[in-house]
Amino acid sequence: MTDPHRAVLLHRRGPLRVAVPLLVALLLAGSLVAGVAALLPRPARGAGERLAALLQQLHESDPELRRNALLGLADQGDATVVPEVAAALRDQDLVARKLAEQALWAIWSRSGNDDVDELLRAGSLLLARGQSESSVRVFSQVIERAPGFAEGYNKRATAYYQMGEYEQSLKDIDETLQRNPFHFGALSGAGLCLVELERFEDALGFFERALKINPNLDRIGQLKRVLEKRKKKSVI
Repeated sequence: MTDPHRAVLLHRRGPLRVAVPLLVALLLAGSLVAGVAALLPRPARGAGERLAALLQQLHESDPELRRNALLGLADQGDATVVPEVAAALRDQDLVARKLAEQALWAIWSRSGNDDVDELLRAGSLLLARGQSESSVRVFSQVIERAPGFAEGYNKRATAYYQMGEYEQSLKDIDETLQRNPFHFGALSGAGLCLVELERFEDALGFFERALKINPNLDRIGQLKRVLEKRKKKSVI
């Protein structure tokens, strides 16, 4: 007998029908931020003091100062500042939370190599245009040139998701998370792949992990609630 809640998930009825396309749009928005970020000024040598000052500014009581700090970290930050920028995803100020999210995407897009960053930007533009197979080829070049760069795997995972290659996408997501455990986009993408593969319990776990890092993912929260209702009714 068909589980009606399973049918809701598989056929995109109810909240999920709205949530999944918007979630994909969210992941692609991250791709576009990464593409634009590749054009931003690169962190200057000896910028440690500047980064330290910006991180200290994140703890100021004035929200405008925190916002400015996040703008500076988006331009100049590196992997060392990610934990504190991620903490700003829970800032009391809505604008600061949005800026923190954008700053993380910008930081994650910087490999430390201009040529690699240009490839990432080119692949992200292809991905945004729906040219998934072409973007996979470009992201594979990124990975070949910079195997330690998490965002190359994440963007290729998004392309594989668009192509319906969910298992392959999950493999690249695993590589992403090994290099960047704060990547809420990759965690969200894993959940989407697992929904498609009907592994709903595992999907719920990944959505919970994504929201623990970034509680501002409203559509992820919506999809999580759908899965929780399904789980509760299946137990009953």
